[in-house]
Amino acid sequence: YLPQRTSITIYLFFLIELNREMTYVLFFGCLFMTFGPSAALFLITVMRSNQLIILSIGGSFFWLLSILVASIWWYIIPPLRNTYAFIIPFSVLFQELGRFVFYKIYAWAFLRQDDRNEQLSDNARLRSLASRPNNIAASVAIGVGAGITYALVMYTSILWESSGPGTIFSPACPKTSLFMVSAVIAMLFTLLHVFWSILAFEAYRRRIWRKAVVVWLSHLTCSFLTMANLQGGKCAGSVVPILVITAVVGFYAVRSILKSDSIVRKV
Repeated sequence: YLPQRTSITIYLFFLIELNREMTYVLFFGCLFMTFGPSAALFLITVMRSNQLIILSIGGSFFWLLSILVASIWWYIIPPLRNTYAFIIPFSVLFQELGRFVFYKIYAWAFLRQDDRNEQLSDNARLRSLASRPNNIAASVAIGVGAGITYALVMYTSILWESSGPGTIFSPACPKTSLFMVSAVIAMLFTLLHVFWSILAFEAYRRRIWRKAVVVWLSHLTCSFLTMANLQGGKCAGSVVPILVITAVVGFYAVRSILKSDSIVRKV
């Protein structure tokens, strides 16, 4: 009896340790999947310039500010707190208004500074700090800041739970880990924030309003598609359409970059 009991104890201990190691694999896999692309963009693009780092922090701040406004709006109207058809459009509205306000501040600070440059002509260091960055690089930096902040706010608490013990399966996909599905969606939204910033800034700067419409409609559509992960929905009805929209919006953003008049300007 004792040898049998000892073997069962050892077997259970082995299963617990194996489960713990597997949850660590899941944790780091979700971590790298979510933050890998945005971290690469930050290291390759944003880290090149102090100005871009500041703009990235600004994009992060304005996204947080827009979410704060959306949260206040959600709180002051209790009957509509569980009505997603009301919550999501206003959340997207406040986020895009925050992006537009930040563009206006950026335009005031960098795009209309001829008079200020004349005042700083005697100080080369101040003139260098006040010089206008590349518009494309600036929009990428702002989008990276907003995207990373989105992932930190929306996914970090879920990511921490993936460290175990055990796992949780998605209500819409009983055979798929909720942490993995959420990681994929968070990664796609971080990339979308970069693409949206590129298109929105180009639209506001050159008054090409169809690009702004693409940003607003794709943002609203992707936000509603996340509801497919709820009970009764299908993961394929959420992840696949968001992936397709990300690819289309990304192609449109790259095409916009190649046709931009600021692509030849160095940071």
